[in-house]
Amino acid sequence: MVRYISQRLLQSLVILFGVSVTVFALINYIPGNPYLSMFPPEVSGDQIEAMLRRVGYYDSLPIKYIKWISRILQGDFGYSIFYHEGVMGIIASRLGNTILLAVSSLAISIVLGVSVGIFTAQRRGSLADNSVSVLTFVILSLPSFFFSMLLLKVLGADLRLLPISGKVTVYADYHGIAHALDVARHMVMPSIVLGLGYASSMLRYTRSSVTGILTADYIRSARAHGLHERTVIFKHTLKNVSIPIVTVLSLQIPDMLSGALLTETVFMWPGIGRLSFEAVRHRDYPLIMGILLVMAVITLCANFIADVAYALIDPRITLVKDRV
Repeated sequence: MVRYISQRLLQSLVILFGVSVTVFALINYIPGNPYLSMFPPEVSGDQIEAMLRRVGYYDSLPIKYIKWISRILQGDFGYSIFYHEGVMGIIASRLGNTILLAVSSLAISIVLGVSVGIFTAQRRGSLADNSVSVLTFVILSLPSFFFSMLLLKVLGADLRLLPISGKVTVYADYHGIAHALDVARHMVMPSIVLGLGYASSMLRYTRSSVTGILTADYIRSARAHGLHERTVIFKHTLKNVSIPIVTVLSLQIPDMLSGALLTETVFMWPGIGRLSFEAVRHRDYPLIMGILLVMAVITLCANFIADVAYALIDPRITLVKDRV
């Protein structure tokens, strides 16, 4: 197990190095000088050139990369061109909001996806199964921005049940529980949009896996021995369906934490997705590189945790990997 974890950790570090080189090279090959927007009009061309030389703008690409990665290893992700603040501070201020939204969306995804997936697998071919399948395809084929606009129109504008944008009510001086409830009300619609989309994928994987397991010989034997259906599902089926669920989660978590750009933009949610949009719009290269690198770390961490979870759920995976 220790050898397996060490190998996966080493692989993740190699991949992270490759990602950092790729991100840095691609961003630096984009034509134009985004740093020119940092200088006021009264600064002369000679002064601008002297400043750019001092910060290493005219260095060769390998030298620039070594300087950049050295600073990052010390916790310095650079300085934002648009916000005029440290990149890491800006990302940290938005990441918490995205994590909040991701946790609520993930809860919707797991609860709905797994429970309805098991329910439909037990009733394969029934009216309920077919109805859920049609509804799932509708949700998956519906663009998230259109679904968002629909909710805004119905729940926000027509019925006035929920706030339509932001994280808190502007000019409202809420504290304590009142503040938490205000944030929760603002989270409902973006959480529904993200959660239902991911729940549809989770549901399809769960239904497919449970359907295959319910026809296995050991499930027939368990039922033949008179075990209650609830025991068959929770004791003998859920453990075996855990690996595909962990796989789907390992893919969904990085996507959620990368911000679900469109959803955060439509609902004006101050998270990483909206920050990415603003960074690209303003050609804020240090911020773009910082966001991409942080997202790469989160993705690799999610995959690493998924690999460890595989080994804990099914120890045979560790043995096979060790032999390879």
